Amino acid sequence: MLKELLADKHEEYTYIFEELKKDAGIRGSVKGYTPDGAEKTAEEIHGDSNSAHMVQLYRTVGHGRADERLFYKVMKTKLELGDDAPVTVYGHFTRLGAEKVVQGRKTREANFEKDKKMLMKMYEILTSPDFTDPTFEYLPQIDGVEVNVD
Repeated sequence: MLKELLADKHEEYTYIFEELKKDAGIRGSVKGYTPDGAEKTAEEIHGDSNSAHMVQLYRTVGHGRADERLFYKVMKTKLELGDDAPVTVYGHFTRLGAEKVVQGRKTREANFEKDKKMLMKMYEILTSPDFTDPTFEYLPQIDGVEVNVD
């Protein structure tokens, strides 16, 4: 059905879902955002604050790839602005009912702490005098190019 509506980009889905619900008389209890809409709303809420801010979309209640991406976005921002740079994350969810959104909101800070602990353990390994870099091998993918030939 989405293809029939010419929705070939994921960012168009939220708008179309909202319109379909409205046309069917279904009250949307959880507001969806397009990427641009989420950023605009976050900027309005954030105002002229001196802290950096970012928007993060979540699709799950538990830990997922979005949490890892967010962790690295926060860390890159702190590399750029300094260790003590305040950062505000404006999170939002997609395709979850209200109960799941509330549940998901309760897990995000704990997920960040979990990723922080994991990174600290990785740092210990990375700075160990016994650390060795991995060996890279590549599978054949390009016609006429042999494996591992420079």
